[in-house]
Amino acid sequence: MGVAALALISTGVGATRAQTEPPVPDMPPLPRGLDPPPTVIPPTQISQGANVYYLVCMACHGDHGQGLTDEWRGLLDEPDRNCWQSKCHAANHPPEGFVFPKIVPALASPGMLARFDTALDLYLYVKNDMPFQAPGSLSEEEYWQLTAFLLSLNHIDPGPLPLNADRAAGIGLRQGVTGAVSEKDRRAPVWLPMLILSALLVVGLVLRLAVPRSPAR
Repeated sequence: MGVAALALISTGVGATRAQTEPPVPDMPPLPRGLDPPPTVIPPTQISQGANVYYLVCMACHGDHGQGLTDEWRGLLDEPDRNCWQSKCHAANHPPEGFVFPKIVPALASPGMLARFDTALDLYLYVKNDMPFQAPGSLSEEEYWQLTAFLLSLNHIDPGPLPLNADRAAGIGLRQGVTGAVSEKDRRAPVWLPMLILSALLVVGLVLRLAVPRSPAR
């Protein structure tokens, strides 16, 4: 236990708070051999958010945002696979620990972001409620990086400029809300070509009926 928290401090994530506040409760260490996100030069808000996710969120939410599935827990070391065992994250956890929730949802799934009106609402939720064991323990910049990464993880383009309150408020996450849309939503509906073809057939039929026929000899 403690690898994720130590890595978090050593890389600067939450380092400022770590100097003045008690350490954040430890999370299960990440599986051995799991590569960190690829280095992006120059770094982007999304790539920086991927690093924050890797260090802070992945132990609980999975390496692909799949949630705390049995398959993901199976990659952890044997002592860390049962997060709810006695004296680990159960009610009788150590003083530096915490009670772990029974369900950790997937972060990359259809409709996952539909509960939020805009990306700003997503940011405020993540900032006020995450990480579970220490809400608000990241910097404002790290929360924006994480928000950008979560949008990208769900195939939503946050735009070419770094997210802030104004830009995030313009990114709609519910269906029918104006703002950024996913690549899937950008594609034409499957019924659109059939509708166009039907319209052309109707127009052709109308034109054919409108042309006067030569009288029969």
